[in-house]
Amino acid sequence: ADVLAQYKPTIDTKLLIAELKRSDKLAADGLVGFKKIRSIVLYYEDVVSNHTKLTDVLDFLKLPNMKLSSRHVKIHTKRLRDHIDNWTDVSNTLNGTQYQSFLNG
Repeated sequence: ADVLAQYKPTIDTKLLIAELKRSDKLAADGLVGFKKIRSIVLYYEDVVSNHTKLTDVLDFLKLPNMKLSSRHVKIHTKRLRDHIDNWTDVSNTLNGTQYQSFLNG
């Protein structure tokens, strides 16, 4: 975890918006495929910030409520800006776009 935490990627800002739009489309297309299948949408951030979300998963799976635990270790503990090598470029690229909220991560 310590080695991973030291890695600071450089993001290609010329492709950033196009790649984010492509990811949005892939996710939306994937969700369309699940319309006829019993499914639940779960976001990592929701699980981390709201532990009752795991209860929702157990309910969805029709399992009894139980205490769940994980041994996962948080790798990145600093602000997002401290983990990206070219943060200023990324910030300038995303500011004023539909992805601006990503800068608050």
